[in-house]
Amino acid sequence: YNYIWKSGKGLDKNQELQDLPPYLKNRMNLYLNKEIITKVPMFSKFKDDEAFITEIVKCLKSRVCLPNSFIVRKGEIGTEMYFISRGELNVVTDDEKVVFTLTDGGFFGEIALIYETKRTATIVARTYCDMFILTKDDFDDVKEKFPLQVAAIEEEAAERKRANQQKDQEKKEKEAAEKAAAAAAAAAAAAAAHARAEAIERHSSSLRKSSSGHDSSDKVPFSYNPQ
Repeated sequence: YNYIWKSGKGLDKNQELQDLPPYLKNRMNLYLNKEIITKVPMFSKFKDDEAFITEIVKCLKSRVCLPNSFIVRKGEIGTEMYFISRGELNVVTDDEKVVFTLTDGGFFGEIALIYETKRTATIVARTYCDMFILTKDDFDDVKEKFPLQVAAIEEEAAERKRANQQKDQEKKEKEAAEKAAAAAAAAAAAAAAHARAEAIERHSSSLRKSSSGHDSSDKVPFSYNPQ
């Protein structure tokens, strides 16, 4: 609460707009938050569709997150998208290593608006963060009002999903081929080593036999002549 008070955010970033007439409130909301929406690729094509973007903006809910708080966890079912107004968040691995840092204007979780799917990464607030969230339920309400726009977004998301699945499949096939090649190379090396060992053993055996033959031919026959 101390951070909220000092930052001047209040419990809702746009709370000061609530007393304005609806039309003016929507215009101010659009002015304040349009950019953070249209930065998202799946919304950017509609940046000039004021009615659609305004409806998205109206659905945004503000959220303040404390440092070191978990925003999403890998494996959870996602039900909202996040827009970062101010702050830094870390994308971390299962062993809590930071692989990427999201900052002002960043976003994540957009696929949760289209599909009921698990989160693919864990995200932790690095600093105090002011964010907006757009829930799947609210986005479904937008879909009822703007079916053509949302249908276009869903089709684009489906194409990206197919492309990602194709990339994943190609990656798996490449990894499998590399493993097979490595296994074949290891087997070939082992076979070559075994063949060399056998050749050395045959050569050593031949030398031993040859040496044994020479030793017996050099010996003087023993004769016993009693007197």
